[in-house]
Amino acid sequence: MDKLLARYVRNECSPQEEKQVIDYLQNPANEPKLHAKMWVQWQQAPAPIDSEPNWQRLWQRIEKQTALKPYKLANPSNLNAHFIKGVIWLCLLLALGFSLQFLQNWYIPMALTYHTNPDERLKIVLPDSSSTVILNGNSTLHCFPKNTRPNGNVWIQGEGYFTVSSRKKNNPLLVHASPKVSLKVNKGSFYLSNRDSLTRLVVGQHPIALIVQPSLFGAPSVQSVQEGEIVEFDKGQGLFSAAGIDSPDYLDWAIPYLH
Repeated sequence: MDKLLARYVRNECSPQEEKQVIDYLQNPANEPKLHAKMWVQWQQAPAPIDSEPNWQRLWQRIEKQTALKPYKLANPSNLNAHFIKGVIWLCLLLALGFSLQFLQNWYIPMALTYHTNPDERLKIVLPDSSSTVILNGNSTLHCFPKNTRPNGNVWIQGEGYFTVSSRKKNNPLLVHASPKVSLKVNKGSFYLSNRDSLTRLVVGQHPIALIVQPSLFGAPSVQSVQEGEIVEFDKGQGLFSAAGIDSPDYLDWAIPYLH
């Protein structure tokens, strides 16, 4: 084949031989051999034209006739470096996403804060006017001003009675009792207590969605609590207990403060 290549460079090949040379050069299996021969030719003094082909000239002709251009083989070490950089960037993006989720779900911003003394009760109309909260004694409520991104989220520590007017399905009121327990409410009334390690929910009107997030990365569980049901959740043991309401005491104490 070397002699045929030398003849091809000198324009001494027949059309059939030219096709044979071009097919040989375009075969990927022959590329390592060609690269090796070209490297030897470029590193040494030019050989007599009758014994070895001029690889530089040959390559120029092939480039012009077949548009087959030599390419630089990728360095495996460079490929590994690019792969490692890609993995590092991916890990940083995932860490940023988890950090934002942590701050959104677990951090309690101190925007608007309401607090009651042990012998005090307070009526609070939330900034968007969709809900009213009767805050029992020795309790704290956090919420956000109207037209801010977290609007529709409230955090409670203590006891409160909530009445929620009709809200859009995609914009419920989210009541956070703790990092693990929250409520999603579109309409209804309920009593919520969050003291020590025990969260207690008593539903007055309309079903309430109780959401429990077992861990930061775990999937939340959702339980629908119906009218007249009481549900308790022990944050320390992660246990549910549910029963019917035997006494209206959970709801009736707040009625006088609604008017």
